[in-house]
Amino acid sequence: MDVMQTKQPKYPAIPVDPADATASIEIPVLQMFRRNLHRIPELDFDLPETIEYVTSRLDSVRMSIDERFGPGFCRVFSPCEGSVCAFFDRGSEHTTAIRADMDALPVTERTGARYASQHEGRMHACGHDGHMAMVLMLAQWISAYYDQLPRNVLLVFQPAEETTGGANNICKSGVFEDYRVDRIFGFHLWPDLPAGQIASRPGALLAAGNETLVTFHGKSSHIAKAAEGADAMEACARFYLDAYDYMAQRQKEEPCLLKFGRMEAGTVCNAIAATAYIHGSLRTFSVEMGERCRRELAELAQRRAAEAGCTVDVHFADGYPPVVNDAELYAMAADALAKADVQRAKELQTEEAAMRRNAEIAQKGLDQKANSGDSLGEMDALDAAHLAYMAQAAKSPDGMVPAPALAPVELPEPLLIAEDFAFYQRHLPGVFMLLGTGTGIPLHADTFDFNESVLLQGLTAYKALVMME
Repeated sequence: MDVMQTKQPKYPAIPVDPADATASIEIPVLQMFRRNLHRIPELDFDLPETIEYVTSRLDSVRMSIDERFGPGFCRVFSPCEGSVCAFFDRGSEHTTAIRADMDALPVTERTGARYASQHEGRMHACGHDGHMAMVLMLAQWISAYYDQLPRNVLLVFQPAEETTGGANNICKSGVFEDYRVDRIFGFHLWPDLPAGQIASRPGALLAAGNETLVTFHGKSSHIAKAAEGADAMEACARFYLDAYDYMAQRQKEEPCLLKFGRMEAGTVCNAIAATAYIHGSLRTFSVEMGERCRRELAELAQRRAAEAGCTVDVHFADGYPPVVNDAELYAMAADALAKADVQRAKELQTEEAAMRRNAEIAQKGLDQKANSGDSLGEMDALDAAHLAYMAQAAKSPDGMVPAPALAPVELPEPLLIAEDFAFYQRHLPGVFMLLGTGTGIPLHADTFDFNESVLLQGLTAYKALVMME
């Protein structure tokens, strides 16, 4: 493992006083982290600027802990290519891991934001900048509450979630065994949930994804002499319909999906097609169903090929396993978050005066903007949303806009997307959760954006999770 020590950090430490870790302090820092990272999106394992930023921030935290508690209690290192970890050692035999993904997407940003991507053709369009911001802020908080942690904490910043599954490399590195990790948690921002709402479920949450390519090989002939040929297009078309009928039967047993998005066959209109292929994706939520579907779909393709006098090649990409939340750990986490809700309600009373002052300032800002004749459209949209939030707080009886509960809303069904957090859950118990942005802007869209105030909800949840015994 590559130890990252003891260079003076490029970025100064951000002191977080345990008595002053309030929303009014943490939201601006979360925003700073997220926007700084949003400007420097990088792809796959090639993350030099991102790694430098994350490492420098973690080194600042390490130095703060060194000054308060002495050297050796925090270690910043890289267990494998393109990764950064921070280990907070409380001398326990048990460690909680928290994961953030660092890579971006090959998307040209069109948000028009002041903090838009500075790297042409690359964009944080899946919220990984927000994921990193929450975990970096958690590191700052740990530096203040280090001596109260009931167990060790390992923060994991991984590459290549969007491509080859950097989580698998982390697991293979041996870092979890070396640092006695026995549970892991992670979040993904989710546009279709209300802002700040946390959602998840025990058991299957996200699907395994297997790209599916089926290629039929026949024999071309003129359509006037079709009997002399072997029609690959016909075999492909019959398989297409029969595969959907087959999956409809499997869906009666448990959620699963097969959809094809591309089919191609032949060269001209008056000749039997010598080749035909169909390309799609299989999504399943259990290893058993995934193996069964791959086996029986291949057998179905063989039968349709043989009926048409053709041969067939069937390929299922390995893809990511399903994200399956450990039921026992999920129950423990949900209970811890519910208790944190009670504690937060008490703490909010101490924040009331500060929030009321901020709300009144925000209301004045809105009033001045209105009196000047300028429209909110000329402001950064997210800053305007934050002002509107604070103005709403000014009108509420206690000067607060209640946040959604930390305890997760339980989803009735798993979702058909894939995520490489699944590799961690094959290695140790883990729970993955969704955090609503409330925007409805789809993930991977070139306009994807969100108000950073929602990150406070994820940060607060992470605090509760690392304080679990």
